[in-house]
Amino acid sequence: MYGRWPVLNAANCLFVAATVLAASSHSTDFFIGARALTGLAVSSNVLNPAIIGDMFPRESRGAAMSACMLTPLLGGAVGPAISGAVAQTLGWRSVVWLGAGIAAVCELLLMLLLRETYRPVILRRRPARARREGMPKQCLAGEHASAYGATTAELAAHDELGSQMSDAARLAQAIMRPAVVWSGSGVLMAIAAFNSLIFAYFYVISVSLPVVLDTMYGMSPAEIGASLLIFSAGTFVALFILNQSLDRLYVRLRDANDGVGRPEYRLPIAAVGSVLMPMAIAAYGWAAEYRAPLPVLLGTSAFVGFSLLICSMPIMAYVVDAFGEYSASALTGVMVCRCLTGTFLPLTVAPLTGHLGWGWGFMVLAAANLAVAPIPMLIMRYGPRWRMRSKYSREA
Repeated sequence: MYGRWPVLNAANCLFVAATVLAASSHSTDFFIGARALTGLAVSSNVLNPAIIGDMFPRESRGAAMSACMLTPLLGGAVGPAISGAVAQTLGWRSVVWLGAGIAAVCELLLMLLLRETYRPVILRRRPARARREGMPKQCLAGEHASAYGATTAELAAHDELGSQMSDAARLAQAIMRPAVVWSGSGVLMAIAAFNSLIFAYFYVISVSLPVVLDTMYGMSPAEIGASLLIFSAGTFVALFILNQSLDRLYVRLRDANDGVGRPEYRLPIAAVGSVLMPMAIAAYGWAAEYRAPLPVLLGTSAFVGFSLLICSMPIMAYVVDAFGEYSASALTGVMVCRCLTGTFLPLTVAPLTGHLGWGWGFMVLAAANLAVAPIPMLIMRYGPRWRMRSKYSREA
């Protein structure tokens, strides 16, 4: 309804304000409430792949998404190492204040440098600009519409649609659209189930690895934070491979199909990752069970990080390609499922490892991963036919 720019900036401002409140809190309830607001604010991350889809053609989206993923991965790698040392010497409030300061600087840069990228919103604004400047609407449409991949007829249609619907009706439609798109596409449901379970292991490792390093290896908080860098190193290796291969593979498969590209051409790498992921989870659990040498344990955690990103990033590229104008809504559905799984799956680690031990407990988790492993392969084979059943993805 409002486009990417205002939503992204409003969410980031809320994040900065909520982080300041968390750093200033003097009660547990107030702190929990402030952190809940930060969780609400970071939901705007769903827009990142959609913005990439707005700005880049399909042939170069993979590399652009890899670059976009670099910053959060860098934060996930460096953040625990820095925060562990800062919290140990200056206290936890200093960590939160540092995060608020970094977020404020990033938001200022984003507000100054980013422009609106969502085509329907840009098309709606063109007639308003024409009226302000005293230009004929048709003249402006013919001059600028093609720059956004639209025709003059599309421009008129968007303008007419905006005038027919009230702001309240458009807001209600925008709020409900992620649920409508998700429930109206079996492919999206399957993708959401796969990606949710895969990405939840980011939180499983983040929760379980510090416990293992503390109780079994006697490491300090600063040492544990530094050890998490190894987990992130695996994601960096995967990021490099994806940056080099995701677009090249897409172009090669497109050319082999007489120049006709398909979203499913993003998925072969994810299919490989879906096979590696259960092996990585099982290896990590048994390394903890037998108290393997520290380099072995950390190596298995890096293997998990590598497999995780190899699976999840091509999925994001697939959703952007398959759902086009509805990609933000489709990604929201995926992210909601991912957040729910990322919240509850780590809660199963303690009961599983308590009753079965680390080895067999993580074998159960690996079996759950194995159950969803065929999803990318099935979508590669039957995805074009399944996408035709949903009006939100049949144009891809």
